[in-house]
Amino acid sequence: MQSQSLGPELVANTTWDRLGFENILKLCRFSPRQIALAKAVIFGRLIEPSSDLATWRWIANRSVLTELEPELANVNKNDIYEIAELLLLHKEYLEKALFANEQVLFPAQKTLFLYDLTNTYFEGQCLQNELAARGRSKEKHSDCPLVTLALVVDYRGFPVLSKIYDGNQSEPGTLEEILTSLKSDSVGLLGQILPTVVMDRGIATAKNIALLQSSGFPFVVVERAPKEQDYLPIFESEKASFERLETTPDQAIYLRKEPSEIGSRVLVISEGRKAKEDAMDALKEQRFLEDLERLANSVDKKNLTVIRKVYERIGRIKERYPSIAKHYDIDLESSNDKAIRVFWSKKESRALREVLTGCYVIETIHQELSASEIWRLYTMLNRV
Repeated sequence: MQSQSLGPELVANTTWDRLGFENILKLCRFSPRQIALAKAVIFGRLIEPSSDLATWRWIANRSVLTELEPELANVNKNDIYEIAELLLLHKEYLEKALFANEQVLFPAQKTLFLYDLTNTYFEGQCLQNELAARGRSKEKHSDCPLVTLALVVDYRGFPVLSKIYDGNQSEPGTLEEILTSLKSDSVGLLGQILPTVVMDRGIATAKNIALLQSSGFPFVVVERAPKEQDYLPIFESEKASFERLETTPDQAIYLRKEPSEIGSRVLVISEGRKAKEDAMDALKEQRFLEDLERLANSVDKKNLTVIRKVYERIGRIKERYPSIAKHYDIDLESSNDKAIRVFWSKKESRALREVLTGCYVIETIHQELSASEIWRLYTMLNRV
């Protein structure tokens, strides 16, 4: 006996109706069959996300949508590919219309937008995909072609707008277009007051912070540059002056607000983050030193004496553990063009790194907010 899915489709259908999705598609001149196909594809993405081909199989064999929607009779896989392309063609209008309807259903002040990027990979070669390119995959698939997705959401997680970029797109380089889109495409939705933009470290370069200022957008960010080093003496010896916030029974956050040239900075010490970073650092350092010991033993036993090859091994070790290697000086003693001894020493910067694990600095234009209010605005990015 073959079972079919029903419950999730009913929930999705209620949401579809409340958002006025069918009327929006009618305004895009979708035919009744195209509306039914769009509904099926969107439901499939919500209920069982997968490829277009897998979505077609789900619609045809495992969902009751074909019984609820007469227009879906005899649907084939090409219909699914075509409707996906048609939805993409109308993406900008759909986003604006849906956001407007969400504001009616869930009225709230549009005071906070969160911006981030991710990427996804393809298993094929994507020879005809102009956007597919190789880059750093966030899913550890850098050997595959990628595309990048930029997404702006409000503080409740409702999408405001999205952009699709090349797979090797630089994250900081996307912000200008996003801000332009927020000001122009969504001007009717934003009203007179521009929202505070929250971004993570990957996008918050000094140039982008300046861009936010010149565009008039308030912001809450952790700058990519290691600003915590500027406050080393405070982090090292003035923890008692920080405000303590309980986050879990055995961990806390410590906050201290400082004035800045453009607004405020909040110095943060996170016990949970420190424990995680210390553990990661310790493991990397252990493996780094083990690799150096193996190299040194090979040189001591004269199994490896060619100077060029020793330096190549040192280079590979540094490449493998860059965050630890920069805190060590590695030297090679040689005689008569032969390697004799590899030795190393720890830099003072390693001790500084140990002090600053778990520490970061939040930059904001807001002067009127308290340290805890600013911190909560920034951490909303993780929660959403």
